[in-house]
Amino acid sequence: MENTKEKTDSEYKIFSNLADQLGSNNQAKGQVTIFTERPACQSCLGVAEQFNKRYPNIKVNIFDNNGNLINPNKGDK
Repeated sequence: MENTKEKTDSEYKIFSNLADQLGSNNQAKGQVTIFTERPACQSCLGVAEQFNKRYPNIKVNIFDNNGNLINPNKGDK
């Protein structure tokens, strides 16, 4: 998560802040919902996937400007 572009992306900042607050509590449960006005780039989705792997009990939802769900939760059915 140290790409220079990622450091300026809102999604990166959100997930980094949450990870800082959660620390090593990988048993934390909950849901994170993010609304993005611009299309989510691959880098942002990658950060969301990394967060989801580190905190598997937290569901991540990312909605685009059209209300479409962009789902980085690889294990979801």
